[in-house]
Amino acid sequence: MSPRRKARKEEQLTGELSGDLATYEKFGLFQRAISKRTTYRYRGVLLLYQKFLAGDSPSLEASKLFLAHLRKHGYGPSTLRIYRAALKGFQLHLR
Repeated sequence: MSPRRKARKEEQLTGELSGDLATYEKFGLFQRAISKRTTYRYRGVLLLYQKFLAGDSPSLEASKLFLAHLRKHGYGPSTLRIYRAALKGFQLHLR
Protein backbone atom coordinates (compact mmCIF):
# COMPACT_ATOMS: atom_id res chain seq x y z
CA MET A 1 0.00 0.00 0.00
CA SER A 2 1.45 3.37 -0.99
CA PRO A 3 1.56 6.26 1.51
CA ARG A 4 -1.10 8.93 1.47
CA ARG A 5 0.28 11.72 -0.70
CA LYS A 6 -1.79 14.66 0.50
CA ALA A 7 -4.14 15.66 3.28
CA ARG A 8 -7.72 14.52 2.98
CA LYS A 9 -10.10 17.18 1.65
CA GLU A 10 -11.97 17.41 4.95
CA GLU A 11 -8.66 17.98 6.77
CA GLN A 12 -7.64 20.70 4.32
CA LEU A 13 -10.89 22.53 5.06
CA THR A 14 -11.61 21.81 8.73
CA GLY A 15 -8.34 20.90 10.48
CA GLU A 16 -7.12 23.45 13.01
CA LEU A 17 -3.68 25.00 12.76
CA SER A 18 -2.12 26.44 15.91
CA GLY A 19 0.61 28.88 16.91
CA ASP A 20 2.79 30.31 14.13
CA LEU A 21 1.09 28.06 11.58
CA ALA A 22 -2.31 29.56 12.43
CA THR A 23 -0.87 33.08 12.18
CA TYR A 24 0.58 32.27 8.77
CA GLU A 25 -2.75 30.87 7.64
CA LYS A 26 -4.58 34.03 8.69
CA PHE A 27 -2.09 36.69 7.63
CA GLY A 28 0.06 35.01 4.99
CA LEU A 29 -1.36 31.99 3.23
CA PHE A 30 -4.70 33.43 2.19
CA GLN A 31 -3.11 36.77 1.29
CA ARG A 32 -0.83 35.26 -1.37
CA ALA A 33 -1.56 35.52 -5.09
CA ILE A 34 -2.18 31.79 -5.60
CA SER A 35 -5.29 29.88 -6.60
CA LYS A 36 -7.82 28.81 -4.01
CA ARG A 37 -7.04 25.17 -4.81
CA THR A 38 -3.33 25.71 -4.18
CA THR A 39 -4.08 27.60 -0.98
CA TYR A 40 -6.06 24.67 0.39
CA ARG A 41 -3.40 22.21 -0.75
CA TYR A 42 -0.74 24.23 1.11
CA ARG A 43 -3.02 24.34 4.15
CA GLY A 44 -3.21 20.54 4.03
CA VAL A 45 0.60 20.39 3.91
CA LEU A 46 0.80 22.63 6.96
CA LEU A 47 -1.65 20.41 8.83
CA LEU A 48 0.51 17.35 8.10
CA TYR A 49 3.61 19.31 9.13
CA GLN A 50 1.93 20.29 12.39
CA LYS A 51 1.07 16.65 13.04
CA PHE A 52 4.70 15.68 12.32
CA LEU A 53 5.93 18.30 14.79
CA ALA A 54 3.88 16.68 17.57
CA GLY A 55 3.86 19.84 19.68
CA ASP A 56 7.38 21.03 18.85
CA SER A 57 7.91 24.50 17.41
CA PRO A 58 8.17 24.83 13.63
CA SER A 59 11.66 25.65 12.36
CA LEU A 60 13.79 25.41 9.26
CA GLU A 61 15.50 22.30 10.65
CA ALA A 62 12.12 20.71 11.46
CA SER A 63 10.98 21.45 7.89
CA LYS A 64 14.04 19.70 6.50
CA LEU A 65 13.43 16.69 8.73
CA PHE A 66 9.79 16.60 7.63
CA LEU A 67 10.73 16.57 3.93
CA ALA A 68 13.36 13.89 4.57
CA HIS A 69 10.73 11.83 6.40
CA LEU A 70 8.37 12.10 3.43
CA ARG A 71 11.13 11.18 0.97
CA LYS A 72 11.98 8.15 3.09
CA HIS A 73 8.34 7.06 2.99
CA GLY A 74 8.14 7.10 -0.79
CA TYR A 75 6.76 10.50 -1.66
CA GLY A 76 7.65 11.44 -5.24
CA PRO A 77 9.64 14.44 -6.47
CA SER A 78 6.63 16.43 -7.70
CA THR A 79 4.78 15.96 -4.40
CA LEU A 80 7.89 16.93 -2.45
CA ARG A 81 8.18 20.12 -4.54
CA ILE A 82 4.65 21.11 -3.52
CA TYR A 83 5.40 20.38 0.14
CA ARG A 84 8.65 22.33 -0.08
CA ALA A 85 6.88 25.33 -1.65
CA ALA A 86 4.27 25.36 1.11
CA LEU A 87 6.92 25.18 3.83
CA LYS A 88 9.07 27.80 2.12
CA GLY A 89 6.17 30.27 2.16
CA PHE A 90 5.71 29.63 5.86
CA GLN A 91 9.44 30.05 6.59
CA LEU A 92 9.53 33.35 4.67
CA HIS A 93 6.53 34.55 6.68
CA LEU A 94 8.42 33.92 9.94
CA ARG A 95 11.18 36.37 9.00
